[in-house]
Amino acid sequence: MKLLIGDDDAASNQEIVKLVQAAGHEAVSAATDDEVTKLLSTAGGRPNFAILNSSTQNLHGLDICKKFRAVPSLYYTYFVLMNGKSSQEEIMALLEGGADDYLTKPVNPEDLAVRLKAGQRVLQNEEKLTKITQEWKIMLDNLPFGIACLGSDGELCRANRPFFDLMGYRDMKAVLNKKLGDTVVRFPSDFDELLTNIKAAHPFDRVEMDFVKRDSSILKLCVWGRPISLNGVVFELITSLA
Repeated sequence: MKLLIGDDDAASNQEIVKLVQAAGHEAVSAATDDEVTKLLSTAGGRPNFAILNSSTQNLHGLDICKKFRAVPSLYYTYFVLMNGKSSQEEIMALLEGGADDYLTKPVNPEDLAVRLKAGQRVLQNEEKLTKITQEWKIMLDNLPFGIACLGSDGELCRANRPFFDLMGYRDMKAVLNKKLGDTVVRFPSDFDELLTNIKAAHPFDRVEMDFVKRDSSILKLCVWGRPISLNGVVFELITSLA
């Protein structure tokens, strides 16, 4: 594992880095919010395990943890927050803020060793899940038909690459999180019927619909729909050329 140790106490930083390296892991250190954020945001070779002081004059680990947890990411960062206090209220505040675990300062080497092993198990499982997710994405992007996942108001939550290619969109952000009736479905009546099926969780087979491509040309597609329930997605469309 590659760990980031964040504390504006230089002696504490150095001591924890030595303990982490003695356990066979790579470690880098930082002393400010900006340094921690930059290291955790690095595209390649970034630390996936962060041990941060929860709140000091120059480093606010709890705030950093909350910020990273608020942004969806394909890669998981395991956060252990350090605090000089060990009251139940303090510990709960750290865990509720998104921390995976906590350490009380001064850090006990045995406590640190336990946290390292626990974090390693979690990150190994996350790595397996990430690999499965990536393999599924590759498979979906290589299907010969488009798949679009919709929210309860007909907004496009996600789609595979063939769907965007059919619509002529290279920039997915242009249509993501927008209602299909406002972007690609040509006739309001078609979108109203689609929305009725979504609200009623009613599947349908092979309906021909007109779509408006990025270049404003008209594309006739065959559409199949079925209700699903997955992270805000309530309906799935399968599209192919009519």
